[in-house]
Amino acid sequence: MGGFRVKTSSSSSSSSSSSSSSSSSSNSSSSSNSSSSKTHAAQMFAAISFEAASHIVKITQMLQEAQQKAERAQTLWGHVEELRTTGERTSAIADSVYEAPDRSHEAGAKDDEPRNNKSGAPHQTSQERNSKEARDVAGAGAAKLLLQQQQQQQAQKHLILQQQQQQQQQQQILCMFLLLQVAASEKTRLGIETYCFSKGRQNLEKQNKKEKRSHLERTKSILELHESFRESQRQQALKAESGSSRSSSETPAAKAEEQPEEVQMPPQPTSPPS
Repeated sequence: MGGFRVKTSSSSSSSSSSSSSSSSSSNSSSSSNSSSSKTHAAQMFAAISFEAASHIVKITQMLQEAQQKAERAQTLWGHVEELRTTGERTSAIADSVYEAPDRSHEAGAKDDEPRNNKSGAPHQTSQERNSKEARDVAGAGAAKLLLQQQQQQQAQKHLILQQQQQQQQQQQILCMFLLLQVAASEKTRLGIETYCFSKGRQNLEKQNKKEKRSHLERTKSILELHESFRESQRQQALKAESGSSRSSSETPAAKAEEQPEEVQMPPQPTSPPS
């Protein structure tokens, strides 16, 4: 009985120690997993925030460049309009020179004939001089108009190039906004996953606490059962010892009762001899 009692107590202590070690290992593994997941989530949040900030800076710079290019294009377009107006004025002046009336030319020719004849210079009427001047003016106006047209074409090409660059920048800005939306959705997803993981970890901790509490209660009940069993064995042993001592104390009294009592007669008085 005593050997059986020692065996049960050692098995209960070993089972309690193994269960406590398993619960501590599960708690340590869950805490390590939660810390690693928190670190990963923090790293992801930092990367997404840094990427979003860089995208915002790029978008701001691109918007500023687009605004500057739009201002330059507007100035260039004003220059083109000015060149166009100047060209129209030059062409109108050339047309007026070609279409001028010849009355003044004829009058001038009549006045110049006697002087030319008197001086002996070659004959050259004012009409010829005026026509030559008109040709020179028209040639200069045509050259200036051609130069202005070339400048206008270059300005238009430059304006078209700037418009294409603005379209490319707008497309890049749109791509940046899409990337920001993707980053925001990824951040939201990570937040949801982190929340779900934290809730799951809390539930796991609650479950571990419940299991630990139930294990402690079972261990306590087993120990109480063993203690009551040992107490009952001790009581039985005490009863057995008290019974054996009582039986050993009763045997000499019984032997004394079984022996007959010797009756001692009082001594009789002796009579003197007569």
